[in-house]
Amino acid sequence: MIPESRLNEIRAVLAVNQDACSDLARELLAAYERERGLLDWLEAHGDGSQWVCRQSITGRGWRLHETQRADGKPTIREAIQAAMKPEPTRRFMTLHACPAVDYEDTAPEART
Repeated sequence: MIPESRLNEIRAVLAVNQDACSDLARELLAAYERERGLLDWLEAHGDGSQWVCRQSITGRGWRLHETQRADGKPTIREAIQAAMKPEPTRRFMTLHACPAVDYEDTAPEART
C-alpha cells in the first residue's frame, strides 16, 4: 500500500513533469486509485463489523468477509495484510463428526 503522503508527492511531480516517465507514473497512479476505490466501496457497504481474510476450511480458496470473531480486523486492508503473514500451523476442521485437528501446512487434498 502506498502511503497517502507518497501519493501526494507523485501527484506534485506529475503536475510539473510532462515527459514519458510521467505517463507511466500517471498510469500507475490511476491503477492504484481504481483498486483503492474497489476496496473502499466494499468496506463502505459493510454492516460495520470487522473483517477477516482467510483460506476456506474446505479448500475452496480465499474468503474475505465480515465477522464478529475476536481475530477480525477493523479494515479490509488490515484483514488482507494479516492473511499475508505466514502461519506455521493452521487449525482445520474436517467435514465429518470428529474434533478439529491441527495440521502442518499441507496441500488441501492431504487434509482428509
